[in-house]
Amino acid sequence: MVDNGAIPILIQLLRSQNKAVQAEALSILGNMAMDGVEYRETILQGGAGDLMIQITEKAIFERDKQTIKRGTWALASFWKGRPLIPYEKVKDTIPVLAKVMMNEDDEEVLTGHFRVFMMEFLSRFSRF
Repeated sequence: MVDNGAIPILIQLLRSQNKAVQAEALSILGNMAMDGVEYRETILQGGAGDLMIQITEKAIFERDKQTIKRGTWALASFWKGRPLIPYEKVKDTIPVLAKVMMNEDDEEVLTGHFRVFMMEFLSRFSRF
């Protein structure tokens, strides 16, 4: 799928006006980012990070729980993997993830999705 050019197409689908299409693209790109650092890099280089942040922030404002779940999963997935991604590439995910952590009551989001983010974040900064 990736070798056949799926990532640019999925990033383009994040720009769709259809929320269901955006949500599916979030999920797929988040899963791809978890599958390997090469995919993560390609996704971020394609500009998906900013689009995912915008979609997730809009979902927070609209209280769209399904898109919040998918968006937080996708954003948290950028933190996973070795070698660690340069902080500069993912620092903009922190405010939106923190906003969800502080305001969300969905247990799946708080325990499952943020486990990845918190483990990677803490492992990165625990040596200070």
